[in-house]
Amino acid sequence: PPNSHYLGARAPAEVNGIIAAAQFLVLTCEPEGFPNVLMQAWNLAKPTLSLGYDPEGMLSANRLGTVAGSAAELAQAARALLHDPAEREAIGVRAARFAAENFTLSANAQQLERFCEELLARRRRA
Repeated sequence: PPNSHYLGARAPAEVNGIIAAAQFLVLTCEPEGFPNVLMQAWNLAKPTLSLGYDPEGMLSANRLGTVAGSAAELAQAARALLHDPAEREAIGVRAARFAAENFTLSANAQQLERFCEELLARRRRA
């Protein structure tokens, strides 16, 4: 589309600046893994509009944005968010809370600790 263009490779800090200035993140890729840009957007309290991709159902289950089944549905969701700042804010608050609970250093350390404890418990039972 004429209103979008490829920026090329960017440093995470630069991407954070771009996302911070945006109303929401639009994800149109079909990733092979979990896109870091989702964590960046959620940490910045930005809703996500995705064209079909919902990693492990996180977007839907946590109401972090919209998973659209078509380009037309994605455009409709974008228009709705642009015209409803209160909804954008509410989704952003949920996204920031979700990111803090799941993607911070302390949250990752706790998850790693639980994983190691489970491994040790299995080994003791074996």
